[in-house]
Amino acid sequence: MRRTWPVMFPALLLLLCGHCGHLSTPCPTARPAAVQRHPAAHVPDDAATIAAIDEVGATLRACVTPGEYLVSREGKREMVEAELRSVNTALYKTLPEHWTNLSGLGGCTCKGERPGEHHDVCVLIHVRSGLIGPVELARTMASAVESLGASEATLRVQVRQIVPPGPRCVGGDPACGPQPYHAHCAEQLGYRPGLQRTPIHRPGSLIGVGLNACSHDGECARAGCGNQCVTTREPTGVGTCEYNHSLEKALCGCIDGRCTWFAVGP
Repeated sequence: MRRTWPVMFPALLLLLCGHCGHLSTPCPTARPAAVQRHPAAHVPDDAATIAAIDEVGATLRACVTPGEYLVSREGKREMVEAELRSVNTALYKTLPEHWTNLSGLGGCTCKGERPGEHHDVCVLIHVRSGLIGPVELARTMASAVESLGASEATLRVQVRQIVPPGPRCVGGDPACGPQPYHAHCAEQLGYRPGLQRTPIHRPGSLIGVGLNACSHDGECARAGCGNQCVTTREPTGVGTCEYNHSLEKALCGCIDGRCTWFAVGP
């Protein structure tokens, strides 16, 4: 054994980590130029918006967290759970169709997060920035409480606007290439500009076909815990975190105007 071990050990290491061989290829020293990230969503607080919200007996307050706001209708009593769930359903139906949009019941955090602070019950809404504003939500709140016969009840709706991350790098930058699933850089998987790209088709996706648009590789990125290739024009989301062997040599980039996992070559 002593004579054969030095020969067997490298072979065993290669067998156990055969898929790691590409990691020995050096990555380019050039890095993509930095790009400015999208700013946080703006809370509409112009005079016309405030006046329209006031007309339905509500108020608007910007939260400490950038892009979040609270729409409140103060009353003589707190809403019971059944009433809150009815309002939540009405508000959810108002949200435009988009995979990031959701609503539910929880504690308001717009007042801050100090130890021991009391949190009122809120309808909590997550919505893609730019799809709906506080005026339409306030009007839906007013209509919902009126239909319930609960106009005298307090209702609070906290809205978190979800902003797309924006491109990883600028199109035209020579260093702005696709992202590898399992490598330090695309070059370690044999990627070179101009080589053929063969899409790796996978069932299911975190976002719809019409929402994965791109114009260059920098508008595509890994998401969903790394197993999804999605556009940076839309907010990213959650996903499964298992290691996917079918994507071991895959790259995330833009093919025919859509973010797609692909392999280099035919």
